[in-house]
Formats: sequence, structure tokens, C-alpha cells
Amino acid sequence: METKAEYRKHLFAQRKTRSQSETAAIRDARLAQNVVAEITRRGASRVSAYYPTSGEPGGRFLIPALKDAGLTIFLPLSLPQGQLAWAEYIDDDHMAPGAYRIPEPTTQPFSTLQEAGIDFIIVPALGVDTQGHRLGKGGGYYDRLLDANPTIARAVVVYSDEVLPEVPYEAHDAQCDCVITD
Repeated sequence: METKAEYRKHLFAQRKTRSQSETAAIRDARLAQNVVAEITRRGASRVSAYYPTSGEPGGRFLIPALKDAGLTIFLPLSLPQGQLAWAEYIDDDHMAPGAYRIPEPTTQPFSTLQEAGIDFIIVPALGVDTQGHRLGKGGGYYDRLLDANPTIARAVVVYSDEVLPEVPYEAHDAQCDCVITD
């Protein structure tokens, strides 16, 4: 079995080789539609999402699809010691570079998902296995978040070729309720 670092290296390389072609855009648009469909199916309305950077699932379609569906969107703010806070996404004019140069909302921050009233978590990952074990980027942000919020519905979002028979995981690695792909 490969280590987490080996899996991450392979999955990062795979994402990097994806072109920004029409095919990639079609996959991202379809994935965004599938995310909205799952959230709607579950009756959620206040969603924790991520702001996709280059090569991440959903691309330029995820946030607009959530917004067009009438959902209230909260994006993470990276804090020291691997902690996250949440702020509502209004539009790209209310964003500024945050930690790791990832755009973050400039609106009022909430320190917990409960304080923000979030009822669905969209979880980023590099890969996931068929049991919902995800392989993140290695910072542990989402493992801590999911562990602290076990009753909030959560879905990992990846491309279909990032669903693997298994990924390495440890006892502290949090699982997701479902996997959403393109």
C-alpha cells in the first residue's frame, strides 16, 4: 500500500495534467449540478463550501451553481494552528486573498458551523475511497472540522477518477456521508 504522501503526489500530478479544455469545463459544470442536486435532496440551505482553485473539482462553476440555487454559502477562513472560521460568500467583490493565497470572504466571520447555522458541508479532497475515507491535502483542517461536527451532513467532492478502491487513512481521519462526482 502506498503512503498518504505517495497518494497525494500522484493525485496532485493527475489534477495538474488535466487541461482547461472544454471537456474539463463540462466535468466541472456537471459536478456543480450534482452537488446542488444532493444538497437540494437533503433539504439543506446553509452550506459550507470551498472556493475552487485551479484544477479543483467544480472549478469556476461550483460557487455560481450554489448561488443560483438560492443557497447561503459560507467559505472557510484559515486561522492559525489549523483551525477554520466561516464567512458568508456574497460575491467575488467581497473576497480577499487569505492564507495560502486562497480567496476568502471579507464578511463577518463565525467561529463555528453552528454559529453560522450551516446544515451541509462540502468537503474538498484529492481522493476518496468507496467507504468515504478521504485523502485531503495534509493539513488536517477538515478532519478536525468534521470530527467536531458529526451530526452535520457532509459530502466529499472529487472527480470520478479520484474515487479509488482504497486510500490510506488513520483513526483520526473523518469519513464523509456521501461522495459527489462529475
